[in-house]
Amino acid sequence: MIEILTAYDEEDPELGVYFNACKKDIVASINLQTAIHNIFSITEIPSRNCRLAYFDIVLGKLKNIPFIIIAYTHGNETSLIANGSGFITVNSTNSSFNDSFFYTNSCLSGKVLGPELIKQNCKVFIGYDSTITAFKNENSNISLKCDNIGMLLFLTSDITAYDAYVAMIQLYTQEYDKLLANGDPLSAALLIQNREALVFHGEKELKKEDFMA
Repeated sequence: MIEILTAYDEEDPELGVYFNACKKDIVASINLQTAIHNIFSITEIPSRNCRLAYFDIVLGKLKNIPFIIIAYTHGNETSLIANGSGFITVNSTNSSFNDSFFYTNSCLSGKVLGPELIKQNCKVFIGYDSTITAFKNENSNISLKCDNIGMLLFLTSDITAYDAYVAMIQLYTQEYDKLLANGDPLSAALLIQNREALVFHGEKELKKEDFMA
């Protein structure tokens, strides 16, 4: 069984609707795979539980067990943020992510938090090292697809962790080309900024089976 945590800040006044949509999209795919192959166990962690104390409990239960965490929240260089404060931070819970795959669409956390988690034996981190943009207009589905394509493919096919990262880069480029062709250079430029902020840290050749408990 592969343990998956999905943390999402659906109550955020700015992007809560988007974060929740991303979560629903990935969970639907995971549940479909579970119905077919029965290899995933998923725990959803909504806004009210995105707190240091709650994560201490959850991560304590996963001690010495590999797992995957997918987080849709705000962030800064050293933390993931919900409810106005960091709930995963550089100094608080790093050692609890041993043998984990960590993906987040939060701004900036790939700059310091990601590398620090890798130093503490987190196996893979994919995230962003700069401020990024999520579209909230008619292009919102483009942002959602770009944010989720890597993990969707990683969990539902036989690709490596680095392949998942490359798939995200490729989709950003494809959607950029479409936006330019449709006469929307501003949105296209924002997508390229997101693509350039996307970072990979860790072991490139790992597959989902490597996170089987």
